[in-house]
Amino acid sequence: MVFKKLVIPILLILFPMVNIFPDVANKDKPRQGEWDFKLEKVWEIESAGDTVLGRPQGMLVADDGTLYLADEANRIDYIFGPDGDFFGSFAKRGEGPGEVQRHGRFFFVDDKVIIPDMGRIHYFSRKGEYLTTVKKDCEPHAFIDENRLIDAPLSPIFLPDGKGKITLCDLRSGKDTVISEYSAFEGGVARSSEMAMDLIVPLFSPLMTIGYSENRLYWGMSDRYMINVTDLEGRDITSFSVDRKKTRISKRDKWDYFRTDNLPADMLKQIVDSLPDEVTCFHRIEVHDKLIFVFVPEIDLDNKILRTKQIDIFSPEGKYLYKAHLNFGKSRVHLSSPLQNIVITNDFLYAVLQDEENNVLVAKYKISLPTL
Repeated sequence: MVFKKLVIPILLILFPMVNIFPDVANKDKPRQGEWDFKLEKVWEIESAGDTVLGRPQGMLVADDGTLYLADEANRIDYIFGPDGDFFGSFAKRGEGPGEVQRHGRFFFVDDKVIIPDMGRIHYFSRKGEYLTTVKKDCEPHAFIDENRLIDAPLSPIFLPDGKGKITLCDLRSGKDTVISEYSAFEGGVARSSEMAMDLIVPLFSPLMTIGYSENRLYWGMSDRYMINVTDLEGRDITSFSVDRKKTRISKRDKWDYFRTDNLPADMLKQIVDSLPDEVTCFHRIEVHDKLIFVFVPEIDLDNKILRTKQIDIFSPEGKYLYKAHLNFGKSRVHLSSPLQNIVITNDFLYAVLQDEENNVLVAKYKISLPTL
């Protein structure tokens, strides 16, 4: 009896520590130093046919090098060939068949281009031909195949008690399987009279961030540099962290960053007061040749630009191997996006950039990637 009484409180103490302490705790010093991608420009484009690029927010590159670009300013998506040739447009903004109300992220699965929308998921062929739409209220982070996706909500508005779930959704059967639960960030919400809004900014808003590769999920809340690796059933594989000092940001800087003529002062104050005074630790997780790439955000307060300039690279076990910097030259900077407009695939990097005259362009680079 004495033995049982001792074991029970010990188990209660140890159990929550599994999610608190990582398997690999890294110092902010990569074991193999800096990595140079050795960017070598292949081509650069500023227009889609006769249309000048507006503000491309999302980007997708298929396995054959075909580029799909979501241009929110021009309210349509474009298709470019592997050599940068303009192929055509698709998925214009609207509510009709083959039209998109609010563009989400791009996905390419089973030879189809998939675009999540408001309560819907649209399917297109490689050539941009509309195929079908499935009704589903979700926030896809990855597709396992065209019928199964990983869902995790970004906005706290519709989350009861601020609790979010990472869920494997089967669109064919309608079955949703919870992989893990987490406490969602409840800031960035403002209300004025009958108007309500939630502002999600990867740099300021702590978000559940998920990467997927070969039946493994790589996930974590972006306000803490700790990433969990699990299988699709939620079983723990490993976890890793980096002991890095966070970048502080003042309330005045936040106020200036979010100030617009369209946002009432009382709502602006609610948003500024509710957002953290620190920049998030990462905003994207990818896997390339089994190495884990963690994209680190940077803010340019003067120009109100959020960009990616640093990528941390880890071994499959979570050891911090390299720190890589993205340098596009003196006259080129990465154009900010809440979605994904930098893509690494097949030894190439594609990026939406802005030149010194504020022209928007898309560039393709040949790069050198690390290997195990």
